[in-house]
Amino acid sequence: WEKWLLEHPEKKQDVQTARELLLAIWATYDHISDHEINHHVETLENKLNPVISSPTEPFNRFRARNWGIAATMLLLIVAGTVFWRFNSSPTHSENYQQLIGQSKTATLIEQKNTTNQPLSINLPDGSSVLLSPQSQIVYPDDMDKSPERQVYLIGEAFFEVQRNPNKPFMVLANDIVTRVLGTSFWVRSYEDTPDVSVSVKTGKVSVYPRQLGNNETANWEAKSGVLLVHNQEVKYLRSDRRLVKTLVENPLIVNPEIVKTQAVFDDAPIAKVFQSLEKAYGIQIVYDEQTFKNCYITAKIYDEPLTETLLLLCKIINATSEIVDGQIVITGKGC
Repeated sequence: WEKWLLEHPEKKQDVQTARELLLAIWATYDHISDHEINHHVETLENKLNPVISSPTEPFNRFRARNWGIAATMLLLIVAGTVFWRFNSSPTHSENYQQLIGQSKTATLIEQKNTTNQPLSINLPDGSSVLLSPQSQIVYPDDMDKSPERQVYLIGEAFFEVQRNPNKPFMVLANDIVTRVLGTSFWVRSYEDTPDVSVSVKTGKVSVYPRQLGNNETANWEAKSGVLLVHNQEVKYLRSDRRLVKTLVENPLIVNPEIVKTQAVFDDAPIAKVFQSLEKAYGIQIVYDEQTFKNCYITAKIYDEPLTETLLLLCKIINATSEIVDGQIVITGKGC
């Protein structure tokens, strides 16, 4: 069990719950008399195998098997819990059934990363997946021949998609679908976490929520989705079925040429600095130019992460910044 928990750390709480349940059951039955236990054991043995049963089997033999039975019960409880949690998730089940329905002539390939290191997987269409530990993907073996390339994900993975304008690439993960033509992005969709997230490294992706129709089947509504570009992220809040667009935690520079030519500013208007940051990170910065027209900056930027740079700039111009719908919004009184 210790080895199994090392390989499946996300199931630690399930095992602990099963153990407590088993101990509680065992404590309850410890108060039953030996005579009553013997009677029930003999009755069960007679029903299961009346030919070879031994009604007079001593109770001490039954007691000797107690811990073996306990271990078996624990195994069954944990295995049943894991199976129930996977199969009782209507979203995952529907996503999986949708993938099967659209791949009737194909063989589904299932790959699970049971190691503690990311697993690199090459897909039939030339795309690649970096599958995080304890994560799983399922895809048809002929996905490169299908009108739409679909992958079913549980857990976390980084996708680098081979561009094909005629065959969109779709990742079905819990309550959302991510649709792309060619790009690289992360999808995080663990069963035990409250939210699902998609973050883009390069290119553009569309993320749609799953809408329930009258027949309670999965329908992907483009009008309810959001468009993401590099350094943007969307989180799907399962509690109220809502997509929230934001930025990744640590935005990366997508235009290094800007850093080489526009890293140093000498008494420059703040508008010029913001424009440089927008081009370097590919993130829109929204502010009132009239409010900050008298603010000038002498500084070297890009030596610190974007969040630290914005914090410093806002202190200089008496402003604050916040992320709204995947954009940076600057507000304040100005200089």
